[in-house]
Amino acid sequence: MSPSESTPDAPAARTLPEARWSCHGCGACCTGFAFGPVRDEIIEGLEAADIAALWPPAAEAPWRTRQPGPDGQEAWFLTHRDGRCVFLEADKRCAVHRLLGPEAKPAFCREYPFLVTQAPDGPAVTVRADCGGLHATFEGGEPVSAQAAEVLALPRLAPPLRWSPPHVEILPGVAVGPETWIRLEPRLLDRVAEAARSPQGHVAEVRAALHRVLDREAPPPSAEAELDALRAVIYALSSTLARGLEGAPPDLPPARRDPLAASWRALERALDRLDALDPGDPWPELAPSGSAYLRLVLRSRLLARRVGGPGGLAVALGGFLLHAAVARLGTEAPGPHEAADLGPTLSTWLRVSQLPVLNTVLERSRPALADLFWNAEG
Repeated sequence: MSPSESTPDAPAARTLPEARWSCHGCGACCTGFAFGPVRDEIIEGLEAADIAALWPPAAEAPWRTRQPGPDGQEAWFLTHRDGRCVFLEADKRCAVHRLLGPEAKPAFCREYPFLVTQAPDGPAVTVRADCGGLHATFEGGEPVSAQAAEVLALPRLAPPLRWSPPHVEILPGVAVGPETWIRLEPRLLDRVAEAARSPQGHVAEVRAALHRVLDREAPPPSAEAELDALRAVIYALSSTLARGLEGAPPDLPPARRDPLAASWRALERALDRLDALDPGDPWPELAPSGSAYLRLVLRSRLLARRVGGPGGLAVALGGFLLHAAVARLGTEAPGPHEAADLGPTLSTWLRVSQLPVLNTVLERSRPALADLFWNAEG
């Protein structure tokens, strides 16, 4: 299935026809993130409504603070309380939303978990896989195509991600211009088809399609090299996360510590299961919903054009395979794995993996991630 180029509600948005999402009320998006920068008008609106009187926890300590934003300029941020947004209620819903309506919330709160990518052929709207509720609503939720126009119309302090690379490295040492990638992308999205049940199978299809486009013969994959690459990266991530937990302050709120500990346990389980695998051994089986969930995550990554940067497409898809492996091998549930088994592990890990120290590990692991791309076989 190719992405929808137009819908009645959002004619300019590119979306995946199968993509669905509705808020599951898990509160994960209100935990651990930096809640800013916030537009001055939003802060002024909350002050005018006397939000501290309406929501007493906001009166117990400053509910907003001035601090440097991503661009180094001072801006407003909402504060944390015990690792969570000061406005998160006990039922994991937003007090601002309940008391004043969605328009009173910062745009990034209203936009999450949608990701907007501006490109020459129009904006793409996808759902971020670090959303804690995507796995619960990706089949029965509201179509993303029906929500895209509202997402695009949100007032923003910072512009959406803009995709305008000078080139895209589709294979190591082989780059194409953005116009060529735009023509190539639908073909690759189609290759991530329902026939392949595993993440490795989908990536193998993409790799084969790229070689056909280039009229090249792909080198044969090696299951041994795949396992070696996974072990190396996961061991480095687990060791780094373990050191971070050991050095964490004793008063670190559970809302911050628990996701770190959960991801460390998932990485350790993944290592144990990798050590028990021999090259060619079958992986834990995916149920149809688990396969469809991971396929949506991959297709969303392609449509959002998370394919650039050092290492290009090989490293980007190798990164997807790493995250999928953490979800499949790191979950406590026995197979066949449903989306409900994979989603909590994957979404928590994706949020934790954004920590700068783990990002550094992933950057240094680009050769191993490229090995995952080259040796995927399904």
